[in-house]
Amino acid sequence: MLVLYRTARQSIEPHNPYEKFIASSFLWFLMGTILEAVYFFAKATAHSEHGLIMRIALIDGPLRDIQLLGFAALIIAGVSQRFVPHVYGLGKPDHDRQTLIFWLINGSLLLNIVSYVMLLSSHKLYFAVGLELAYLLMPVWAVLLAVQIGVFRKPTQPDRTFKFVRAAYVWLVIACAMMPLFPLYGALTHQVFAHTYMGSHRHAFTVGFISMMILGVSSRVVPILAGIDAKHMNSLWAPFVLFNLGCAGRVILQILTDFVPNVAYPLIGFTGFIELSALLWWGIEFELWRTMNIARPSRTTPMRAPFPLAAR
Repeated sequence: MLVLYRTARQSIEPHNPYEKFIASSFLWFLMGTILEAVYFFAKATAHSEHGLIMRIALIDGPLRDIQLLGFAALIIAGVSQRFVPHVYGLGKPDHDRQTLIFWLINGSLLLNIVSYVMLLSSHKLYFAVGLELAYLLMPVWAVLLAVQIGVFRKPTQPDRTFKFVRAAYVWLVIACAMMPLFPLYGALTHQVFAHTYMGSHRHAFTVGFISMMILGVSSRVVPILAGIDAKHMNSLWAPFVLFNLGCAGRVILQILTDFVPNVAYPLIGFTGFIELSALLWWGIEFELWRTMNIARPSRTTPMRAPFPLAAR
């Protein structure tokens, strides 16, 4: 982080609005690293099984939220605003809401952590109001971010990878829209903490959003760096459909384990096989292996990147 800070200080380019997302993501990353160490010692020094469970319940939730909503979501949001509109020709949004989105992401996360810790520590229900408010803000900033980037607009520079980016933001909206219903689901199923529902939400966020963005962006960048025209490469529809099918199956079946466990549990493993097959199909057959093999004889004449590299 110190190297990144010094590099940014030495930049001669003017600062851009999206940079605050990236900067804050590294601050959350630092906080998560510190909390990870605290979490380890809290578990290692627990004197009883009950004490261990309570310490895990108190620290694990905020730590995962910091890692996913603080670090991952913010850095993807920052890079997406720099990369996606320029690469796919999405243009500028009608209304610039970068600052609002920035504070909604950070504010909802901070409110989430404080309300959760206070609710678990004091058992006072009015902290649940703050927690639910934090959950309600999540789909708001998710939708605003998708609109800000323009993933639902028609690209003027269409590419086979745009469907991955668009699907990733659909999964982000789905994952965030699940959270306002989390307390209600727990109440209806008589659970203090609905682990299956939270696991379903996190799978939608990590696999549906984060992994889908990795697949889309890397499939766009790697051919450029290898000097290959992506227009002559595979459309990637098969791994795209398989990956979404596996992710949707896992998200739905994990919730169904509360209702039909004998049916849902055996099928959950199969959804993982579908996701793994999609990744192997994408990585070996169509992308990494094939691109590296094709790139070797053409490295002396690399393609020019079809998107602006200068800071805007």
